[in-house]
Amino acid sequence: MKRLSLQDKLRTVIAATIGGDYVHTQTDLAETLGISTRTLRRFKNQKGYALSPRTLAKIAQPLNKLNAGYRRYIKDKAFDPKTKTLVKSIRLRLPVLPVQPVPTLYTAKSGRSQTLNVNCELWLTQQKIDYLISAANSGRFYSWTARVKVPVGVATSGDVESTEVNEGERPMHYMIGPFSLQAVSMRGAHGIRVKIEHEIIYHEDAGRIVVNISVVENLPGNDK
Repeated sequence: MKRLSLQDKLRTVIAATIGGDYVHTQTDLAETLGISTRTLRRFKNQKGYALSPRTLAKIAQPLNKLNAGYRRYIKDKAFDPKTKTLVKSIRLRLPVLPVQPVPTLYTAKSGRSQTLNVNCELWLTQQKIDYLISAANSGRFYSWTARVKVPVGVATSGDVESTEVNEGERPMHYMIGPFSLQAVSMRGAHGIRVKIEHEIIYHEDAGRIVVNISVVENLPGNDK
């Protein structure tokens, strides 16, 4: 992985919603970094908004400390929706990512598979693509789905005959997938990469946002 940028470190700590010393509001985080809540809010909510080099230099020291501590705290951990706590799982092997998420881990009742769900709303489009391609290349996962947010005023579809604009007061959401992550040949692997790129870019270029990605894994000892 390339050297982490300060922008990605900031996206990571903004996304931190876990307990302990890492609970914070946007106001708390802005005060720690020495910037205004307005600047932090614009960075979080406005797609493509970037902090100036001067601001990045100003926040570098406290941000590096926050990011390093947070990543150590969540290493090999996932959120368990049953206990609503972070748990360390021997089955969880998430790679180091530019924007490091805390995945929510769902294990099937049969015990034959598990699903890793990550909040990727703050990620760049290419980072979402890279994450899914990495999942495919690992050979561990056999399918993926995603949740897409449609902001107010954005079309729900790019198809001319079925285009409807979200005219409500809140964002709409819909699911895409499942799509395969298993390839039996080099040609199949190429097709999976093309499909990932097409699906993510198709929605995000139209102003819609992929906010969650789930990848499903068969657990050891179970047939695929």
